[in-house]
Amino acid sequence: MIYLIVGNILSFIGVVFLALSSVVSDKKHTIFYQIFDCLFAVLANIVLGGFSGAIVCLAAFIRNVLVYFGKNNPKLMIIIAVLMTILGALVNQHGLIGWLPIIASIQYTLWLGWGFTSNKSVKLALAINLIIWAAYDAVILAFPALAADLIIFALSIFGYCRSCRIEK
Repeated sequence: MIYLIVGNILSFIGVVFLALSSVVSDKKHTIFYQIFDCLFAVLANIVLGGFSGAIVCLAAFIRNVLVYFGKNNPKLMIIIAVLMTILGALVNQHGLIGWLPIIASIQYTLWLGWGFTSNKSVKLALAINLIIWAAYDAVILAFPALAADLIIFALSIFGYCRSCRIEK
């Protein structure tokens, strides 16, 4: 029971950072908050026994740190995407449905790797990522995660629209 409580507290902290990342108005802060989202998601998944989620989130953590420090490039992002795919597949416990988080994370990794890193672009990529995660969470009946995905999806779309206005 204590694992469930601790895991959900860690998950909630991660969701707060993800929500913050969707409303800030510059790329550096967006990625900064996503680093902490990934860190808490890794810890939550480990505590809750979701090892495929932990692997995907760990790779996303590394990806975000590289992006934050300007060390991302297409080759490095491909390597991270390949590792995410292989390791995620090895520990996948949910069959075809278990591929959705892997697909979502690969989409975001490759998006960042190909230089689509303006704040507006990061918001759009995050929205796509979250809608895929929402589908996964709906299928596995993870309703709190689904609610967070949909709320943060809406915040990301709001942040994207706000970034479009700022750029004009």
